[in-house]
Amino acid sequence: MQTSFAKNLIPEKMVVKNLLTTREEVLVFSTDRYSIAGYVPDNLETSNIIGLFLLSDASYRLADKLGNEFQFDQSGHLTDMFFSEKHHLHFDYGSIKAGKDSFPQVPYRIRPAGEQYVQFLNTLIPEKMKVTNLINGNRETLIFSSDRYALAGYVPEDEEQSKVKILALLSDGSFQLSDKRGIEVSFDPGGQFNGMSARVIKSISQGSHKVELSYEFQGETGPRVTKAKVLEKGKEDTLYAVEYKYGQDGRLCKVISPIGHEIGIKYDEERVIVGRR
Repeated sequence: MQTSFAKNLIPEKMVVKNLLTTREEVLVFSTDRYSIAGYVPDNLETSNIIGLFLLSDASYRLADKLGNEFQFDQSGHLTDMFFSEKHHLHFDYGSIKAGKDSFPQVPYRIRPAGEQYVQFLNTLIPEKMKVTNLINGNRETLIFSSDRYALAGYVPEDEEQSKVKILALLSDGSFQLSDKRGIEVSFDPGGQFNGMSARVIKSISQGSHKVELSYEFQGETGPRVTKAKVLEKGKEDTLYAVEYKYGQDGRLCKVISPIGHEIGIKYDEERVIVGRR
């Protein structure tokens, strides 16, 4: 549902999710709870949130009862955390891409599902498409829709249970799968895997220092950090850097310090075992 505000249509409700606790809270748009417009909890007494407020550049600022503030860009990604005047974290985002040759095993495939076709832009297209995860064997059937999103494509019938947002049908006949983690998977017109891309945090800044992160893709599960280096803002020299290595099971197995010291990580059923070499 949408509502009108300042001659624009905006969502009537916004969901705020704590990625540490997984707790979600639905906020409702209001112009009269506070002196500025924003999204507010139904019950202010039981909520930890004061409000999610609209800023002039269409970004958002969330205020909680502990005095902390969190700023989000227009797409809802966290950009800043304000805990005090001296404790301010800033996040910069970027995109990473990997072509099909970067993957030792093709992670996805799409195919028409069933024999039913629908009319779209003077052509017949399959009514349903099946997405197969070739690594874990999971499959999901999506149905064509031209009105759920701005792009026409195939969407899950049960949106809440699915990890897929949309399998968009592009103008050249190719496809782009977007999932709820922000990962995008591209396919050629024949449904063959072409590559993946994802929006990631490229750097984290606090005070006069910045941490820059490098990534690689891990199969179908998306990007993982391979290196982190600390720099002084405005300077190119690296003050400190660590590398991260992963085992065949995809879990972190080794951390390498700037002087070559290795911290090996092993797992058993109940705990993580860390050893230094």
